[in-house]
Amino acid sequence: MTNTLFQDYLLQKETIASFFNYPLQPSRDQVCEDVLANYKHRQFLQELGRQNEPNPDVSVQEQINLLSQSNTVLVVTGQQLGIFVSPLYTIYKILTAILLSRKLAMQFEQYHFLPVFWLEGEDHDFAEVNHAQLFDKAGSIIKIEHPDYTNYHQYSMSKRPLSLEITNILQQLRDELQETEFSIPLFEKLEKIYVPECPWVEAFAGHLQVVFEGLGLLLFNPSTQRVKEYSQDFFVQLLKDNNRVTEALLKQSQAIQSHGYENQVPVDPQKSYLFLSTDGLHRRHLLRRNSSEFYFKDSDKTYSCPELIEMIRSHPDWCSSSVLSRPLWQSWMLPVIAYVGGPAEVSYWAQLKGAFDKMHVVMPVVYPRIRLTLIEPKIKRLLDKFDLNYDSINSDTEQFIVEFMKSHQSPHLQEEFKKLNRCLNERAKVIQNQVKTVDPTLDNLVKKTFENVSTTIDKLHTRVFKGVEEKEQTITKQLRNLHQQIYPDGQLQERYISSLYYLNKFGPQWIRQLMQEVNVDETGHQVIYL
Repeated sequence: MTNTLFQDYLLQKETIASFFNYPLQPSRDQVCEDVLANYKHRQFLQELGRQNEPNPDVSVQEQINLLSQSNTVLVVTGQQLGIFVSPLYTIYKILTAILLSRKLAMQFEQYHFLPVFWLEGEDHDFAEVNHAQLFDKAGSIIKIEHPDYTNYHQYSMSKRPLSLEITNILQQLRDELQETEFSIPLFEKLEKIYVPECPWVEAFAGHLQVVFEGLGLLLFNPSTQRVKEYSQDFFVQLLKDNNRVTEALLKQSQAIQSHGYENQVPVDPQKSYLFLSTDGLHRRHLLRRNSSEFYFKDSDKTYSCPELIEMIRSHPDWCSSSVLSRPLWQSWMLPVIAYVGGPAEVSYWAQLKGAFDKMHVVMPVVYPRIRLTLIEPKIKRLLDKFDLNYDSINSDTEQFIVEFMKSHQSPHLQEEFKKLNRCLNERAKVIQNQVKTVDPTLDNLVKKTFENVSTTIDKLHTRVFKGVEEKEQTITKQLRNLHQQIYPDGQLQERYISSLYYLNKFGPQWIRQLMQEVNVDETGHQVIYL
C-alpha cells in the first residue's frame, strides 16, 4: 500500500506542513538554537558518554569528548533489535544519520553534530526480531531463527538473554553462507559477541560496533537503571498530563484524516502510552486510563495518579515507553535536532506535533532514511545480458518472467513451421496430380519423397524447439535468480535481507562503499552496484 502522507512529505506539499514542527529542509541554525535553548537534561549526555566509553574505537572516543560541549547536538535514529542487525534498512538508517551529521558539520562549523543510534530494547515483540533472512551458497533464501522461551513472555528485549542455541545458530550460518576471504575474521568477532546468556541488547550493540567501526557512531541504551532513574520526571509528567497529551494525539490524528490521509498508529483515548512492569519481573503491561483512574487490561484493580507517581518514584525501572511516547521521551532526554526514520515512522511522527507541544519538548526535523537496493556483480551481469535495469523489474516474480519471455522469445517460430507444413502438403498434392498425368509409375516415388521431406522438417522442428526450450529454461532460471536477489520473495530487499549476508560477502569495505556512493539528499530509491 502506498504511503501517501510520506510521499507528500517528500514533496513538501502544503497539506502536510501543519503536521511537522519544521520543513524537510529547514534553517538548521534555527533548529539548533531552538533545541539547545530548550534543553535541560545534560545528565543524559553524560550517560551517553558513559555507555560508549568501553568502546576502544578512536572515532567513538572523539565523539565522547564533544558531549560536554554546549554546542553539541544529535542526529538520532533507532530501530528494534533484529538479530544479526536485520533487516538491511537498520543499516541504512544509521548510514543516513552518519552522513547527515557529517554534511551538517561541514555547513555549520559553530555546532557539533553527532550520530546516535537508539537501541530500541523496550519493545517486547520477540517475533519481529528473532529471525534473519539471508542468501545461501546457492542464492536461495534461508531463515535463521532464534528460539523463544515461554518464561520470557512479554519481556522487553532489553531483559532477554541469548539462548544456549546461539552457538549452533552461528555454526548454521557458517555452513549456509558462501565462504569468502572475510568469513573467518568476521565469525571470529561474532563468536565473541553472540555468547550464550549474553543480553540481547549487548549482542546487538556489539555487532553494530563491528559494522560501523571508525565512523563515530554512538549507541544509546534507554533501558538502563540510570536512564530510568534520570527519567522519573518525564514519566510523572506524562501521567499528570495524560489527558491533554492523548487529546493532542487524537486532534492531530483527526486533522490528518481530514486531509485524506490514513493514520499510521490508531490513537486510543483509553491508552496512557506508558508501559509498566508491576510484578517484580520484567513483563510489560500497557497502562490504560478511564477518566481520572488508571488500570491494566484484564484486571479489576485501579490506580490513582498519585499512586502511580509513587510507584514510578520507587521503581523507575518499571517504566517503558510506547511507539508514540518514545519520540517525546527521546527529545526530552537528548538535544535531538533531527530524527532519521523510514516511511512508516515519518507518518506516525506526523501524529505527534501536538503531543510534543503539551510535553514542552521541541519536535526535531523528521528526516527520511535513504532507501537502497544493492546489486551484486553477478546480478549486474545478468541485467546487462538481458538489457534490464532496476526500474524495469516489478516485484511479482512470475509476472516479471512471463512479460520478459513474451517480449524476447523467437517471434512466431511455431506458427512458421505450421505454415511450412501446410504449404508442403498443398504443393505435394499439386505435384502428385500433375506427375500422374505425365508418368503414373512415378506416383509412389513422389509420395515417398515428400514423406521424407516432411520427416526431415519434423526432425528440424523438434531439434529447434528442444533448443528453444533449453534456452528458455536457462533464461527462466537466470531471471528467477536475478529477481530473487532484487525482490527476495517479492519483498523489498532492504526490508527482508540481513546485513550479515553482505558483511560476510563483501567485508568492511561494503559499508565504506555505501558511505562514498549514497546520496543522503536523495529522497527517491537509489541503486548501488557492489
